[in-house]
This record gives sequence, C-alpha cells and structure tokens, in this order.
Amino acid sequence: MFDSFRLHVCQQFALRPTLQSLGISQTQVDQQYQDVLEHYAEQLIRFFAGPPAHRGGPWRQLAQSLAQRLRVARRSLAQASLRAMVDTVLDYPDSGARDKRLGERSPQVYVTTRYGCLALVISRDGDTPLVFTVSHGLEAFDDVPALADAERLEHNVFEGWALAALDQALLRVARVDPSRFPVLDDLDRQLMWASQLSGFVQTGRPQDNLRQELEQQLPSWLKGASPAWRLAYSQWLETMARFHEKSEGVGTRGPELDVETEAGAAAQVIFARQLALNLRRLTLECCLQGRCNVTYEGYRVMRAAVKVYKNQRRLRGVAMTFRPLAQGSGYLVGSSTGTPGPWLVVRPEASEVIEQVETAPQVRASLIDPFMTFYRAGITRWLPLLEHPLHTLARLKQVGGNLEGDCEATPTWKCETHLLHNLALLLVCTGAESPVDALDTLPRVKRMDSDWAGASGDLSVVQDRRLQALRRPSSALGQLIQSGVHKGLHLLDDAVVYNKDENHFNVLSNNRVSLNINIIEHQLVDTAQQPTQFGPHVAPDARDHWQLQRTPRVRRDLARLNSAVRAGNTLSATAPALLRDASRQAQTPGALPVDVEERLERSARSFEAAALNIRASGGNDPQVDVLYSQARQLRDYGSALRMDMTRHTARPTVGDMVYLLEQNAIRIRRLNGRVKETIDGREDYLQEYEVQDLTDASKPLWYAHFHYPTLQMADDQPTKAHLKTAAQRRLGRVFEQSERAAGRSTQVYRGPITNAAGRELFLKVKSPT
Repeated sequence: MFDSFRLHVCQQFALRPTLQSLGISQTQVDQQYQDVLEHYAEQLIRFFAGPPAHRGGPWRQLAQSLAQRLRVARRSLAQASLRAMVDTVLDYPDSGARDKRLGERSPQVYVTTRYGCLALVISRDGDTPLVFTVSHGLEAFDDVPALADAERLEHNVFEGWALAALDQALLRVARVDPSRFPVLDDLDRQLMWASQLSGFVQTGRPQDNLRQELEQQLPSWLKGASPAWRLAYSQWLETMARFHEKSEGVGTRGPELDVETEAGAAAQVIFARQLALNLRRLTLECCLQGRCNVTYEGYRVMRAAVKVYKNQRRLRGVAMTFRPLAQGSGYLVGSSTGTPGPWLVVRPEASEVIEQVETAPQVRASLIDPFMTFYRAGITRWLPLLEHPLHTLARLKQVGGNLEGDCEATPTWKCETHLLHNLALLLVCTGAESPVDALDTLPRVKRMDSDWAGASGDLSVVQDRRLQALRRPSSALGQLIQSGVHKGLHLLDDAVVYNKDENHFNVLSNNRVSLNINIIEHQLVDTAQQPTQFGPHVAPDARDHWQLQRTPRVRRDLARLNSAVRAGNTLSATAPALLRDASRQAQTPGALPVDVEERLERSARSFEAAALNIRASGGNDPQVDVLYSQARQLRDYGSALRMDMTRHTARPTVGDMVYLLEQNAIRIRRLNGRVKETIDGREDYLQEYEVQDLTDASKPLWYAHFHYPTLQMADDQPTKAHLKTAAQRRLGRVFEQSERAAGRSTQVYRGPITNAAGRELFLKVKSPT
C-alpha cells in the first residue's frame, strides 16, 4: 500500500527556494560558491520555519503530522503501560513541561536512526523502550547503548524530530561538489535533490537512479515545468488517485441513468467528480503547454469552479459559476458579469475544449448545479473528455514506472491508483544524477544552531529558564533609541538594552557579510563586555518592536571553526603520502585491486568529512575547496590504480570481467565457430572469446575458452569454461607436460567460469557476421 506521508511532505516543501528564485547568477556560483551555498542554506531554513500562515509554517505543520502518526501508531500497543508512556509524550511534547509535571516518571525522548531513517526513541525506567519510525511504526527498542550517541530532545520533541530532517538536508547540501555541477541549472537540480526532507523514509541510490530515469521519460512540457506547476500537477494526480480508489475504478460508462434511482444517483456522482477532475486536468495542461491563452489565474478559476461543494466554489470571495453561452454551444466559467476576469470558455465538442478570454461573451443565467445539468442533458458529449487514469499514465510515459517495486495487487484499479501516487511523488521528489553517499558514513555534525528555535512563538520550558538567567540585575532601562540600526532598543551606560515583559537584557550587535551584503545581527548576552552566555537573537518588526527570533540559524562557532580548520590543514598535508603509499601497495605482489581502491576511498571520505566539519561550523575557509579537491584526487587515483592492476593481472577472474565491463574498459568478441580438438584422446570442441582492451587500441587482453563434447551441444552447457591470459592463449596440457619433463613447474592459468551469470557475459555476445 502506498504511504502518503512522504508525498505530503514533498508537496509541502516543493516550493522551497532555488538558486534562480533567489536571484543567484552563474558569476556568483563561479566566484563565490561557498557564500552562495551558505546563503542557500539560510534561505532554506527560513522557508522551513515560516513565516507562519494561518495554519502555521511548514515546520509546525510537519511537527503536527509526526505527532499524528505517533498518535495513530500507539493504538497498536497491547500493553497499557506502554500506551500510557506514549500518551504522556503526546500530551506533553515539550520535554521540560513533561519533566516538570511527571518528575522521575517522565519519559525521555531521543532522535536516532533506524532502518536508515530518522527515528524517535521513548524511554522510561521500568518500561520497555520504544522506537518509532514513520515506515515501521512503534517497536521495542533493543539497542539501548546506542542512546549514548543519540540526541536527547529537550524542547518540543516533534519539532526537534522535524528539525533533524532539515539538518540532514543541510548536510547533503554541504556535500554537493561544485566541480561536478559547474552550470547553474545543473547545480540547482542537485540542490533541489539534496534539500529534500527525506530523513523519515528509507531511500537509497537505486531509488534515486530510478527516479532520475523516470524523470527523463516525462514529456518536455511537464519535465521542464517550474516547481509550482509540478506541484499543481502532483496535487491533481493525488486527487485523481483518491477518487479512483474511492470509486474502485468505476468510471462513467453511459448511457445516463435516471437520477431518481439509487444506481442513477451513484452514476451521477461519479460522472460529476470525473468530469470536474478532467476539466481541471485539461486547464492545467493548457497552462503547462502554453495553449489557448490559459494562465495561472485561469487555472485557479477552473479549480475553484469544479470543487465538490457549492460553498467552496469561490475565488477571492467571488463565486465561480458555469453559464451557458448565449450563442453557440458551450459554457463560460468564472465570475459573474461586472466583476473582473479572466474567464474560461468550455466547448466540449471543439478541438480546443478550453480557452481563456479577458472579455466575457454574452451568456445566459448561471447553472445552479452544473454537473447535474450536464448529466441530465446527456453525458455523451462529455465522454471524450473523461480520460482513464491508465491513459493519462501512458500519455505521460509512466505506466512502467514504480518506485515501490512491481505492483501485483488485484483488481487492476489498485495498481493504477498506486501508479498515480507514484507519479505524484516523482513530480515533487526527483532523483539525482549524482546522489551522495549515505550520511551515516560521516561524523555526526549539526549544521544548525537551534538552541533557541521553535515553530511557535512560545519558548519551551528549558529555553524560558535559560532566558531568565540572562536578565540584567538592574531594573533601569535607559533612554529609548530613536534612530539607526538600534531604533526601538534602549541605551544605558553605553550598553544597548532590550526590554521584554519588564525583563531587561543586554544586547550584543555583530556584523557579518553574506554575498557582499553587510548584515547586522543582534543577540542577547549576559554582559555587554566579554560575554560568556549567549541567548536568542532579536530583530525589529515593521513597527520597530523588537522580537525574539525563533528561526534556526546556520551554525557559526568560531572556536569549533578554528579547530576544524586546523584539523583540515593537518589532514590535507597527508595527501601526497597517501598517494605514494597507494602506489607502493599496488606494486606489492598479491595486492588486491579492490583493496587499493577502497583504502583511498576511505581516505577520500575522511577528507570530505573534514571539509564538512569546517562548513558545519559556519566557515567558508578556502581549505574546504582544497580538501574536496584532494578527496577527488584520491578517489580518482584509486579508481585508476584498480583499473590498471585489474588490466595487468596474471590471474583474471569473472569479477575482474564484470568490473571492467562496468567501466566500459573492455568488450567481448566471439571468434569463429567451435573448433575441433583432441584432448587426452577425446574429441573436444572449443569456442573462443576474445576480451579486448578498449583503453589500449582494442588489443587482446584475455581469452575465454568454452569446451563442448559435441558440435551441437547447447551454448549454456559447456563441459568447462575458463579465462586465460593473452600470453598463454595457445598453451595447454602439452606445454605443461613438456615443462614438467624439463624439471620446471610452470602452469597455465585457467580462471574458472562456473556460474551461469559469469557464462552469460560471453554467451550473449553475437557471432561475427
């Protein structure tokens, strides 16, 4: 069954910033890449946190969704004490409030990883610890020692869990290698992949590659659409999937039935919903394809006009109606005459069913129930518009694409629904040409400073306690500052003071530069001279009323940054020695090529981790680029050494064949036909394959010999098959016997080809023509 959680998260964050939406130029990417990346991270955090809308910002909505998932999952618990433990977390998501209420019986909550995704652990003395993941629900947690490395959530646990997913996304963003994406559009696509909040669902490189393949199959008008339009189409697909599931695949078949009967009433409901969805689809596709003058406003008009309930069919407070054209066959969709457009003209029989107009034609009175009217008047004229979901998927070249594996559900409408959901997810959760390795290969670092963060305006119990500790002992406020960057604060004895609820705090101002823009930040501190304790940042609103800032911030820790830079410099100095050591290892008899490559791969990862530590500390030190460049050098050299060692090995194996084929370094050529030989007095038929070295003018590298007892024996049934070096191609038992007779122990190497997969590498090669 398709789990809609990931789809909804991806839809919710589909309109996160891109480099182009932020106005970043190719020149800035070329000259200020580190600053661009930091600016992108800041804007991504800002989008995640708010500004809050009437239902709260994306962060708060995600936290509420996670809490609801846990609320549903706790029903599966059979033990009353465990249900009670989970209930206390749901009732008191703020850990400080929970501890204050329950004391020693308060469960402790941690965020960790399980099944490769973020998980919540709930633990209390005397009860079995529980671990909760979105994909697997609640389970007993059997790895209690791992909690020593887990992060305890001391504020709102669901906000903290959501924040951990954003932190993972920021780590992926920090690991994007600019040298692999020198063009702005390519870098933007990679950052959109990296910034997905995918931490709640297990994903891997195969799924990323599949998403990339499916993406390439989309028609150009959808593949090249903006994030906003892809989101709109994804939302339509999700709505269509829900309808298809609810109706169990039953569509309008005609002819229309009497609506006074139960069957007729049901048929009318299905017809109305199906027509509404397809009118919405047609309008949306006209927008995406630039046809019939349809704009985004026109799409909004149609989307409002086809909503299920009449009281919902409004746009900006104005009713959207269907009115028959005074002349000709068709309908005008939009607001009533006298109000501004645009309007949509719908002509079911026309070649272009929908057209947007800015001047309303003459019409008759609005239809009170348009879909009932269409049904009673005869559905035949509307049937060509009612596209079956399978036809939609085929038109978009997505019938064979399933991110969750093959669907074998019956009846078939279940698989069709699954594919609709699959495509809806693809449009807002794309793959990447170069997905980075799993984050668990790196040391755990926090990319954000979230000590004072929160999705709501209220501080947590712990945050409030820490804030009170920063209060000035004096109640004197000083003089109100009337102008400048401190306007709205107070000045007392050359110190800037912030007043909150009659509590006074010292304010420290600091300048920093982002993309050549000077930014002045203000932060509460314990003392204005040489502060040791730091509180939240504050900023003025439009009325110069200063407010605590609850948005997480990119971590900028000077002490940690200096330490990370020193460690990076020390590691960077070892790069030449690592390359020399690898060369010596490659020349050691018996050294395995894969071991040489993996050793350099591990070193490359440590260089990347050092670069990431510098970035995670808020630094844009040039050493970051040096470390990434050295990591690429180590990785490339390891690959080159493995390739060279494999090509020159005196004992080739099927594994070597597979590796070189994957690198496009060799090709296989079938030679002649089976050649009759006599071995130990028995007839034998030899089929020979030549392995050519594409890195060296297609020179023969190895030979594969397949032996058969008869000329007619099936190709896949040789008596034996093996690999030989080019130098020993013609040498066999006679040669070995003569060597023994001469007192030498020279043997001819024959690398066995015993399994079916290994033999298939050769058998699938066609005979030369």
